[in-house]
Amino acid sequence: MEQEFKRLLEEVRDVYFVIQDEKIAFVSKVMLEQYGYHPDELIGKSLIATTAPEARDQIMELHRRRVAGHNVPFRYETVLLAKDGTRVPAEVSVWFTQYEGRPAVAGILTNIAERKKRQAEIIKAQEVERERLAQALHDDTIQELLLISHRLQDIAAGTHGRLPKRARERLAEVRGLVERAMNEVRRFTHDLRPAILDDLGLVPALRWLTDRLADGDGLEAQVRVLGEERRLSREAELALFRIAQEALSNIRKHARASRAMVTLEFGAEKVTMSVSDDGRGFEFPPTSNHFASQGKLGLAGISARVQMLGGTHIIDSKPGKGTVVKVEVTRGSIGK
Repeated sequence: MEQEFKRLLEEVRDVYFVIQDEKIAFVSKVMLEQYGYHPDELIGKSLIATTAPEARDQIMELHRRRVAGHNVPFRYETVLLAKDGTRVPAEVSVWFTQYEGRPAVAGILTNIAERKKRQAEIIKAQEVERERLAQALHDDTIQELLLISHRLQDIAAGTHGRLPKRARERLAEVRGLVERAMNEVRRFTHDLRPAILDDLGLVPALRWLTDRLADGDGLEAQVRVLGEERRLSREAELALFRIAQEALSNIRKHARASRAMVTLEFGAEKVTMSVSDDGRGFEFPPTSNHFASQGKLGLAGISARVQMLGGTHIIDSKPGKGTVVKVEVTRGSIGK
């Protein structure tokens, strides 16, 4: 029966594996076709051997949290290292089982390179459209509202003839509504594409983001910088800014937190960003895909942006203990 089961596994297009005593006890032959490893050369080795260096800390952290009793997801995304050195985004699904009469962990590796490519294309298209809309709102809508405001001021000032007091008061009210609308459009424009990000860089943009959060929602939010601050590539700064923006938005909407902290650490070979809060936290779903169904769309959207940077991320949360979103990217992926 076991041999028949293994034969059936070879017909599945995903890689099936069994981990026992933290070592690979079985891996299907699809591993050779998709990643270049012959199954025999992996038996007895750690699964870490096939994981890209930048993702190994992620795998070990998940393992430590599972051993410590945290309810970590049984499906997650990582980056595998093919035998020829190619980095391949993969989805890993694991479950507890028995293998040859002993406890083990079984799993499936699914190559999601095409899925990630499509997600990256969608995100890039969205950013292009955001930039176009922000420019159009700045050049057209805001200018039109500004013109309306000036003309209302001229009319109220009597440029075209003295108006009754009541008419001047109503014009002042209308002008106030126009200025309020103009401020809202400016705010929306900055949300679409904050000019400070392109002009001054990631750290000032993050401080602008947390200051707005503190002013608008009463949430104490700060930015902490470790290491020697430097500019990153335009794509990297935008991706990290969006990740922080999504994480902070999720804190504002769901966490019931009083404090949030964005920590950006510049290392010689990598940049690490974490967004933490002291909110209510949450129980991890059985799979990371359940974030969207739980309404945590910000957390669900972070993964694609991290993959675009060739980085890794960990989301750590527990009821009553707050949440930490940690992203790590290597210097080669972020430029400068």
